[in-house]
Amino acid sequence: MRVLFASTRSTGHFHPLVPFIEACRRARHEVLVAGPPALADTVRRAGYPFRVGAAPPEDELGAARARVRTLSYDEAERLVVREIFATLNVRAMLPGMRTALREWRPDVIVREHAEFASLVAAEEAGVPHLQVGISLAATHMRIVSIAAEAVETWGTGLADRIAETPYLTLFPASLEDPGVAGPRTPTASAIRPRTRRRRRGRTGGPGIVARWCTSRLEA
Repeated sequence: MRVLFASTRSTGHFHPLVPFIEACRRARHEVLVAGPPALADTVRRAGYPFRVGAAPPEDELGAARARVRTLSYDEAERLVVREIFATLNVRAMLPGMRTALREWRPDVIVREHAEFASLVAAEEAGVPHLQVGISLAATHMRIVSIAAEAVETWGTGLADRIAETPYLTLFPASLEDPGVAGPRTPTASAIRPRTRRRRRGRTGGPGIVARWCTSRLEA
């Protein structure tokens, strides 16, 4: 089974994927990480194969970042999520992501939740995909809400598909807000389960991706 992992440039976005990459490797699945050029050294130092994509033009990225410094926290968050994560990053990475899917032909894509180009490419190609939380569920849901309008420009219904996509987290339940209904995680036998959220220490740890992939091989 081939599993493509997708991340934005920050190590803080990539490192939450590592336990799931390792679980897949232990299960003898092929793995490939795709991301922008700034992520290359981090991924290669970790010993994983890397498929380099593209970064947004520096003038456009620089202009967006300059605006961030003039805004309140909430306004800055909206700008980063909508204009950088869901627009500039997607525009830059999508051609390379489409090529990666066409040439490497992954069986499943695992993306950190601020990386949207792989979502667009996966939906276009009909490839199953999962998402890994890089923060608490409340933060994840806020990012999804903020990004929704921009994500929809890449395909009608994509925002709803994010909400339906299985969600993996290593954050302990004790840190989560009990008032927040978090996204669902996958079982080993279904990509869209109707089950409660599961966590590390129960059945939702890093091995869930490998177990799901194994179940696909045995199906």
